[in-house]
Amino acid sequence: MAVQVPTPDQLRDAADEMGLSLTDQDVESFINILRPSIGAYNAVDLMADNLPPVRYPRSPGRQPSEGAAREEVIEKALNMISNTAPFDITHHPAMAIPCGLSDGLPVSVMLIGRHFDEPAIYRAAHAFEQSADWTAM
Repeated sequence: MAVQVPTPDQLRDAADEMGLSLTDQDVESFINILRPSIGAYNAVDLMADNLPPVRYPRSPGRQPSEGAAREEVIEKALNMISNTAPFDITHHPAMAIPCGLSDGLPVSVMLIGRHFDEPAIYRAAHAFEQSADWTAM
């Protein structure tokens, strides 16, 4: 689904909700800035919708030992950010669902949907959950 450039009225309404006022020149400037950015975003989004799934298994490893240094705890907490950050930035709906065990720890697969299509990933996750016992996979 392509993102649309907001209308001047939409920009003014959004500004009003935040307690801001925009001049006609402000509105024109924002639209001129947004138009090429949204066009580029839509082109990239269209490409992503036509790509095959990407699989890159990552393991967070073991949790830090009790009493570990703060730096180690933070490093471990941020270790998996590369799995989710692309979708945080593009605002695609995403959901991780458990799909098996590795060395006794749960393993998940991430479902990524098209913009504004959260129901599709909910349906896919539900179908997967109903299809088998993920702990036996």
